[in-house]
Amino acid sequence: MPDGKSLIYGAYPGGEGFLFTIRLAGYKNTKRLEIASRGASSPAVARKGGRLAFVRNVFHSDVWRLELGGKPQPLLVSSAADSSAQFSPDGERIAFQSSRGGEGLSIWLANADGSGLVQLTRGPEDRHGSPSWSPDGRWVAFDARTNEGHWIIRVIESNGAQSRVLASGPFDNAVPSWSRDGKWIYFCSNRSGRFEIWRIPFQGGSAEQVTRDGGYVARESADGKLLYYTKTSSSGPLFARPLVGGDEKQTLEMVQFRGFTVVDDGIYYLHAGKTSEIRFHQLADGSSHMVNAIEAPRLGQYLSVSPKRKTFLFTVSASAGSDLMLIENFR
Repeated sequence: MPDGKSLIYGAYPGGEGFLFTIRLAGYKNTKRLEIASRGASSPAVARKGGRLAFVRNVFHSDVWRLELGGKPQPLLVSSAADSSAQFSPDGERIAFQSSRGGEGLSIWLANADGSGLVQLTRGPEDRHGSPSWSPDGRWVAFDARTNEGHWIIRVIESNGAQSRVLASGPFDNAVPSWSRDGKWIYFCSNRSGRFEIWRIPFQGGSAEQVTRDGGYVARESADGKLLYYTKTSSSGPLFARPLVGGDEKQTLEMVQFRGFTVVDDGIYYLHAGKTSEIRFHQLADGSSHMVNAIEAPRLGQYLSVSPKRKTFLFTVSASAGSDLMLIENFR
């Protein structure tokens, strides 16, 4: 600042940009500049005139729907970020994460046709995401970012009646998914020093480590004997390992972000090359074939398949970029 008594700086707690101010005397009294809002970075203060310039990163995404054999169409669209849609086990409802509520990211519910929007989660954290339905459709597991910047695992009844923390600590726990019998919730955690797949009983208890050579997004096989997982938050190979003994094996060479769903006889997954496609990997013979081309810009993460395998949901990044912002009369 011009008076030399404080600094304005940008930081990314939990991966999201904000501007902060801190007094130089004693390095205390850090405050977040709420006026700059989310996505702010790269501040510059004018020596005269009370002006603060900064960059605000802009990201907008929508949930799209594809009927088998057709063309993708927008389903859940707003001026906010809508993503990570997941069909309920009966295919009647959709859980997704959205910032349309105006107070960070929350979990929302909608009917399968996009109607009947209801906000499911509200605080105390400012960011909720990665929704996953329990096999009976009664609960939704999700990850949440605390005020300390760590990610925790929460569960909430799909009617919003009760919510509780399942996994937390001075480390990150994220991207939950359910076991087929509903007794366990898998998630990734860096409590061991890097991200591995862990699981914890839904009724509560101690978490146990599942993978030993990295893990990020996990889905249990239909018979509950295998765990399929990626090892990175970006695109990469898909691996499988028996839940009782045995070594991991690579199943697919490339999966787009978190875009895979495991069904009885195979795996639906997003593939991005010269064209974007939904593909199906047949477990019986290990072959893969294209199910449907996706004519949509900037394919995002997550893929959900309806129980009848006729409808697919995925995220499309509608726009991304940055704006140059100016605050006048800044003190």
